[in-house]
Amino acid sequence: MNTARPSHHGRFRRLGRALARLWYRVRYFPFHAASKEAPPQQRGFVCIQIDSLSYDHLLLAMRKGYMRRLRRWVRNRSVTVRRFHPGLPTSTPYAQAGILFGMEQDIPGFRWYEREDHRVVNCNEASSSQYISDHIIGRRPGALEGGASYMNMLDGGARRTVFTLSSSHDDSILGRMGGWHLFLLLLFHPLRILRTGFASLMELWAELCDRWLAPEPHSEQAEVEGLFPLLRVSSNVIMREMQTFGLLMEIYTGTPYIYTTYAGYDEMAHHFGPTSRAALQNLRHIDRRIGEIHRMIRYGAGRPYDLIILSDHGQTPAVPFTRRFGRTLGADIAAALQRERVAEVAGTQAYMRRRAQYLTGRVRESRIARFPGVTPATQALLRRLEHHSLLPLVHAESVFLGADMGAVVTYSSCLAHLYLLEADSKRLNLEEIEALHPGLLPYLRAHTGIGPFFVRAEPGRWVVFEGPNRAELRAGRLEQIEGLDPLRMEDPHGSYRQDLWRFLCFPNVGDVVIFGRFDGKRIVCFDDQVGAHGTVGGEQSRPFLLLPSTHPMAGARLRGYGAIFRDVLRPYHLA
Repeated sequence: MNTARPSHHGRFRRLGRALARLWYRVRYFPFHAASKEAPPQQRGFVCIQIDSLSYDHLLLAMRKGYMRRLRRWVRNRSVTVRRFHPGLPTSTPYAQAGILFGMEQDIPGFRWYEREDHRVVNCNEASSSQYISDHIIGRRPGALEGGASYMNMLDGGARRTVFTLSSSHDDSILGRMGGWHLFLLLLFHPLRILRTGFASLMELWAELCDRWLAPEPHSEQAEVEGLFPLLRVSSNVIMREMQTFGLLMEIYTGTPYIYTTYAGYDEMAHHFGPTSRAALQNLRHIDRRIGEIHRMIRYGAGRPYDLIILSDHGQTPAVPFTRRFGRTLGADIAAALQRERVAEVAGTQAYMRRRAQYLTGRVRESRIARFPGVTPATQALLRRLEHHSLLPLVHAESVFLGADMGAVVTYSSCLAHLYLLEADSKRLNLEEIEALHPGLLPYLRAHTGIGPFFVRAEPGRWVVFEGPNRAELRAGRLEQIEGLDPLRMEDPHGSYRQDLWRFLCFPNVGDVVIFGRFDGKRIVCFDDQVGAHGTVGGEQSRPFLLLPSTHPMAGARLRGYGAIFRDVLRPYHLA
């Protein structure tokens, strides 16, 4: 009987895999004992969120060679990539609540006002993300139970949370930064630390070139925000490298469910535009980190994994409201309300001081501050950080009128909520707004920077205004249209009418919900951003989902963030 002898090519391939596994065991030997605890028969997932990258811009990046690895996978059909329907609003907190918890309600944007608690929820703050976790999501099962959350806004119920703004359990400040295991991992990779330092210098040089030395011709940029160059280095290099370190360690030890967010593209797209050189170059670095993670899954993983890559929404090219009209939307609304005394908070002192106080409070509660002799020095340093630091130089994007002025305006990129606060703090309807502020709605209808805006006529029925056009939105249907369809630019096919109606029925939306005007190419943004998201219209409404071709949902059409939780992530717990 003849038996086929194995080819030299097959022998070299097996040898290469064996050497790769040995290499990972040597590099991660401090965690080898932990890797044996994972049950190898149970399949897990590593889910990577590329914040704000639309399906259209993903294809552009692959075509231009910025994401060669993903392009190669798509071409050899090892993965399937397609758009999915996100719902409203197209913002990260709402998206992650849906993806990680299946929760699709009561999060009306990135910033809003809670009437009962008399507070502005700003999801750039850890305390606001924790507020969402405690008061809106509550104790519901998450997609990451028993897993790990890295660089996310919400934790998904994860056992370990690293650089994550909210947590379902109380972590020390050291634990939130990865704990001793992450620092131990860094200690065994000195060359990578040197490479991170060099990359940080190159990122500073890139900021200088993108802003001043070699800006792209005919490109628009957001204004420089105080310490943004340093924040760019932190987000695009240091945090990216540390979270990748952590992910590799989690994969090696066999943590069953892992979710992380690479947020660098989002920052670059907001400041330079979603198709700018700076934003696309950031995708090149993310593509390389994905390659590292994929190699670890192949050669050093503590269990079999599926690699899932997705975005929460896209970004539509935008023009800042203040650049076009010379003042903020809050100032314009104050003029329409005839308020002589306007408390306009650009967030510099109040916003960053709250963030500094949260951080210093966690340090005071940590064990480090309790060592003998350390406490006095620590307290002095923390007081200086809170009161004399450079943190207030960072410009916060949230701008709103003070509640004592009788109105609050919150911005979420191209989405704004106007809350009119009367003595009993109840929500006002159309008739009451027209009686109390007769000049407000005509002013908004005549404003060339404001697209469709919505006012409640009665529970479940909203009036949609857009310039001279008017209609009623009830149960996902647009009725009694006067003039043109007020949603003809944002939703020409009517696919978002049901989502829009559900969104407007959230109890914490504004009395007036305002969309920036969209002309089919660019949208007006109420923050100082040249890439925007939060509403519908353009690429912001077209996120992507990349799955292994063997995944049961690889060819399915998914609608809503909750569908990813129910049909893609949660079934791993039931296997």
